[in-house]
Amino acid sequence: MNRLLALHETTVQLQRILSKEVVEGERDATLEQINVLLDEREQQLNIVQPPFSEDEQEVGEKLLPINQDIQVKMDELFSQIKQDVKSIKTQKRSNQTYTNPYQSLSNYDGMFLDHKK
Repeated sequence: MNRLLALHETTVQLQRILSKEVVEGERDATLEQINVLLDEREQQLNIVQPPFSEDEQEVGEKLLPINQDIQVKMDELFSQIKQDVKSIKTQKRSNQTYTNPYQSLSNYDGMFLDHKK
């Protein structure tokens, strides 16, 4: 049996999951599935060692464009998560400013400071 078939199946499953639109409420479940598949794929990659037969060469050549597609989609997902975290931080900061608008003002307001001794 071809050693790369399991790797190919896992890679295709990962590509399918990444091709779907990630819904806000299901993001955690999707990320968990992605992590499980990436761990499984890593173990399968560690098992695969040369020399390769001709069939394995063909499967490997099919995997290369799929890997590139997965990398692009993972980068997009990562940037989307980074953007969401950034917007949450901004929202948190604006909420704090709304609840305590004078927090950012200097404490020296109305005081005389003598810098000479």
